[in-house]
Amino acid sequence: MTTELLCDLRVIFLNKKDPEYLSTKDLLAELARREYRPWSSWGGRSGKKLSNMLRPHGINPTEFHPEKGEHFMGYRFKSLKDAWDRYIPPLPEEIPGHVPGHQSP
Repeated sequence: MTTELLCDLRVIFLNKKDPEYLSTKDLLAELARREYRPWSSWGGRSGKKLSNMLRPHGINPTEFHPEKGEHFMGYRFKSLKDAWDRYIPPLPEEIPGHVPGHQSP
């Protein structure tokens, strides 16, 4: 089941053009949209569930402190990348407008 979660997280980051990080709140909202997945029923307060599933892979949430606004928890692209490389199939070489592992401006 963790492999499915890693795949879904990879797709979420990809769809958002591989940002440096995404908030746990945003990830949970995207995961909840995935019908027929175990996390589709997770609510916005399921950060612990997400964290517990990722922890065995050495992936932990990070606390972010933006200059403006309140702090929040989230996950860094680079923290997830090692697990993606190890446990899920690579992305296709050619996705229009995307360079794997590259952050868009």
